[in-house]
Amino acid sequence: MKKELPNTALHSIFHQNVIVPDRFNADVISRLKIVIGRTILMRRIYSTAAVAFSLIAVVLASRLLIMESSTTGFSSFIALAFTDSASMLTNWRDFAWTLLESIPAFGLAAVLGATAVCIGFLRWAGKSFGINTLGRSQLAFN
Repeated sequence: MKKELPNTALHSIFHQNVIVPDRFNADVISRLKIVIGRTILMRRIYSTAAVAFSLIAVVLASRLLIMESSTTGFSSFIALAFTDSASMLTNWRDFAWTLLESIPAFGLAAVLGATAVCIGFLRWAGKSFGINTLGRSQLAFN
């Protein structure tokens, strides 16, 4: 026993042949290419700006690290290790604790965080420009 559709009139309306205008497919494809091209361009602009701002953040964080290491005396202790190594070797435990206490932790965290963000934005920019990790282009549209 074959089951009939509940509304055969509605079913026949949906299955009629629809007349498609000439060049309809070509127009749709050309508009899609324009929209995709704009999207790619905007993604490239945003990713380039993000990389530039993250590089500025890395430079500022590096300056903060340099300033913080000179204020805490960390750079002086490191310089002492290279200039007076004999006294450093005799009191190496005190020297190690002094180095640990004077590490510029906030500056190091800022530099590492800004570098991680910069690497993430560089990967995003590489994807938006169609470059994979090996440097080959993978663009859909040339």
